Amino acid sequence: YTLSRVQKDLQTNGGLFPTSQFIPHIPKSTKILMVHSFRDNVVDGYVGKKLMDVIKTHRPDASAIWEDKAPKSHQNYTCRMPAVLNFISSQSLNRLA
Repeated sequence: YTLSRVQKDLQTNGGLFPTSQFIPHIPKSTKILMVHSFRDNVVDGYVGKKLMDVIKTHRPDASAIWEDKAPKSHQNYTCRMPAVLNFISSQSLNRLA
């Protein structure tokens, strides 16, 4: 499964990652946060934006974190962690006892 095949599948919502098909089935009680980088070296920003557009169609309350500073940040999760932690702390989430 080549990188070009993964990118094509993501652009056409096919292949191993038909993510947009699952969005309408996510329960309304589930918070949605999409984290993506404009400098992602596997899934480019266009594909991320396209997916967020699909998400927002079904769930206008969804949030996104768009990272644009770290190079090749598909695997650089530490650059996004402060924003993710900020999002989590801003939510009124029920905690398990």
